[in-house]
Amino acid sequence: MRLDIFFGTAYDDDPSRCAIAIEAAQTVKRVLGDPRAPVCHEMGFGDSSVDYTLRFWSMDPAGGLTNVRGAVYLALWDTFKANGVSIPFPRE
Repeated sequence: MRLDIFFGTAYDDDPSRCAIAIEAAQTVKRVLGDPRAPVCHEMGFGDSSVDYTLRFWSMDPAGGLTNVRGAVYLALWDTFKANGVSIPFPRE
């Protein structure tokens, strides 16, 4: 089953963050690799972030979808922290 998650990075960060987002998703056991490896696309420029979609496929949708999404978000969090990528927050 295909799943999409959405994230943003700060404008001060390198805009080519899709590569590390894909690497992060590939660390999650239930995310498929070849031939359905994760893909990432820059989707636009938000009010306080560069916006992306990370698309991946789960090898076991019967095991739950929310938990695999959550595992990918946690992998993104850890990978971003390790690489100095900022997750922005709204600015006034």
